[in-house]
Amino acid sequence: MTRLVLLALTAAVGCTHPSPSSDARKSRDSAAVSPGVSLDAVTWSIVQDSEGLTLLDGGGWRLRRDDGLELELYEGFLVVYTLVLESCDEPAARTPPPHGLPDHPSRTLTPIALSLHQLTPATLGGASFESMPFCEVGLTLFRGEAGDPGMPLDGSMDGLSFSMAGAVRSSPDSEWAPLELSSYLSVERDLPLVGDVSGEGAVTVVLRPAQMFAGLSLDGNPERLALDAMANLADSATVVLSAAR
Repeated sequence: MTRLVLLALTAAVGCTHPSPSSDARKSRDSAAVSPGVSLDAVTWSIVQDSEGLTLLDGGGWRLRRDDGLELELYEGFLVVYTLVLESCDEPAARTPPPHGLPDHPSRTLTPIALSLHQLTPATLGGASFESMPFCEVGLTLFRGEAGDPGMPLDGSMDGLSFSMAGAVRSSPDSEWAPLELSSYLSVERDLPLVGDVSGEGAVTVVLRPAQMFAGLSLDGNPERLALDAMANLADSATVVLSAAR
């Protein structure tokens, strides 16, 4: 079964997508009533913000939560399945994710695996299309396959959307315990798109790995924890729009 069919089935069931926070919904609704950004071309990129992280020698990072919990990530990958511009429909006509498979020509065509331990940026190409106003960027995190850009060559990410290996401790004076998580499920979010650019726009999606485990209990089901970590990444993502060079 191909990824396209699996993603469509996941969207139809709708049970593997944590609901956006109230703040995220407010941002989406605010974007929906804005006049939008009129674009006829887009170039895509993704960056990972290191704010809140302590980088480790040789790769990886450590974070400390306000409750004293500390987490180290030694290796991790996240698959961005697609990015797409979303038009400014009337608020009543808009539905929250999951939307299924996007068909607008602005969408990225090839899934890409991001290295969470190296915090590497990525360029995903671009496209041209008929000019119209857009209010949001659709972000879909979903499983990768061998041959996708950024996928580890050992096959450890084949069929997965997210994986990480690290360690966690409840306080600085407690023992470290190993933490390994993975998920093959999908997460979709609509991210507000605002700016005064017109014509061709450069759209950068900013991910914040320091928010992956914000507010999460690490004592629960590992599969659920992995999905919630993906959801936190999507919920804390923002979009930066600039004029294409």
